[in-house]
Amino acid sequence: MRPFFFFGVIAILLIYQETTRAQISEGELTDTPFFSRDCLAALHRQIVIHFDSSILYLKFAAYFAQETIDLPGFEKFFFHAADEEREKGIQLIEYALLRNLDPMDTNNFNLNYVYEMPHGLSGENALRVAIDQQNKVTKRLSELIKVCKEGNSDFYLGNHMGGDYLYMQHVKLRELDDRLNQLRQLMSVSRFGEFLYDKDHM
Repeated sequence: MRPFFFFGVIAILLIYQETTRAQISEGELTDTPFFSRDCLAALHRQIVIHFDSSILYLKFAAYFAQETIDLPGFEKFFFHAADEEREKGIQLIEYALLRNLDPMDTNNFNLNYVYEMPHGLSGENALRVAIDQQNKVTKRLSELIKVCKEGNSDFYLGNHMGGDYLYMQHVKLRELDDRLNQLRQLMSVSRFGEFLYDKDHM
């Protein structure tokens, strides 16, 4: 049932992407009062990477939900992580609309659906990929904060993203690091370490 849900979400995202492209007129980004072109471009990039992260985690969740894999703890964890990333993207879109800005750059709103699942993906590898992805999100977020705090930009957005938003991003990274270390420790003492970690800690 879960894989069907996954493909349904992917279809919705595809439709949303094409609808957004149709609704927003093409053209170069321009400066608006209290919101620079560079700040808006950084906001667009942040929105895209949140949706890309959501798609990646949905793929992981669907993989672990397979009968031949059957790691429900990892499945639940990555479905929840996908929801969180999608909600962050939606919140930034809503903020752009609140400021009467284009929520998407039609020239760069290309979500990544082509991530190839490695053969024999393990929980350890999935967590490591998730850490790499969250490091990319954090890097984009730092760029957004820097750009939007400078010059004729949106200081409020930069300040907000540099507060609780950035803090929670680091909390997420720490959680992933802790989970990966705990999983490795359990796997070092038991060949059933992944199964036990999935059952008791995810």
